[in-house]
Amino acid sequence: MSAAAAAADEVEDVDGTVTGRQLADCLRSGVAFHHAGLRSGHRSVVEAAFRDRDAACICATPTLAAGVNVPARRVVVRDQKRYAGSAMEWLPTLEVHQMCGRAGRPGLDPHGEAVLVGDDDTEAELVERYVEGDPEAVDSTLADPASLRTHVLSAIATGFAETEEEILGVFEGTFYAREAGAGGLADAVAVAVDGLVAAGMVRRETGGVDEYRLVATPVGETTSKQYVRPETGERIVAGLRTAAGMSTATTLTVLEVICDTPDMQDTYLGNEERAEIYRFARANAGDLTTAMHETDDFEEWLESVKTARILDEWIGGSTVEELVEAYRIGPGDLDSRIERAEWLLSAAEALAETTGVSVPAVSRARARL
Repeated sequence: MSAAAAAADEVEDVDGTVTGRQLADCLRSGVAFHHAGLRSGHRSVVEAAFRDRDAACICATPTLAAGVNVPARRVVVRDQKRYAGSAMEWLPTLEVHQMCGRAGRPGLDPHGEAVLVGDDDTEAELVERYVEGDPEAVDSTLADPASLRTHVLSAIATGFAETEEEILGVFEGTFYAREAGAGGLADAVAVAVDGLVAAGMVRRETGGVDEYRLVATPVGETTSKQYVRPETGERIVAGLRTAAGMSTATTLTVLEVICDTPDMQDTYLGNEERAEIYRFARANAGDLTTAMHETDDFEEWLESVKTARILDEWIGGSTVEELVEAYRIGPGDLDSRIERAEWLLSAAEALAETTGVSVPAVSRARARL
């Protein structure tokens, strides 16, 4: 048996999905594909086959360029635009450079080749943007207010900081502090602290005149220990309290709670299935903690209902193959949602204990997941 055929057999051993069968067929011909929708087992086989030269070519999305050690002799960037919510947009220069940087195998090739595919109409733009152009500036993730709130809560909950001045000391050596400057950092931290106080994650304990210290509340401390965002902790607590007041909270109830959080990955909702998920939400309104008219973003909430439905059917006995076929998701997408659900249900159990709220469906869902 050839090495390529052996790799194909490994892929088929992972599952029996259409994606897996297609990948196995490709590997038997010496080529493969790689994207975020593949299961981790599939991706590992493809990466190993390419490193071992059992696969001569991989057709991949940009995910392969991020942190995966698969140096190639030649990288071909066929498309330089992708859909970004409302229109096609150019790929960032830095991202294209990252892809091209995979060309050249250390110790094997004296150089690598990177090819941008275009035509007479796009040649000048490609040269200006990706050959002669400078990469975009790198921004700190702390510039995102949600990210900063998470780190500020951690600094307070772990006892590293009890005042805003001490919080500034924690962050003064960061790249973000250099970007924002002393004044900008101080303003951002003040907004983050106010947000955490309003969310019930932090409280101000007064001392002397005009003096106070910042202390994490029990909910804030648990949220930080579970490594979830403050917004996720707040949503879970609110959802648990609503669920506790329901006549019967089901596994679908608690799955909707954790799926409707920023720490759960979005699940794409196609136009053709939107009406079906809408009907499902109406038919199961009694099991959901959020009413349709109460949603801040109806489309995002429908996506969370879809994710909750998929997970509920998974713990109900549906197979990977059935769910992939029914909901137009990749096998790897299902794996990632299950992993996140396990983490978020664990956080929900901890927050339920902290707040004294009893929702047995949380433990049932976690045990069956």
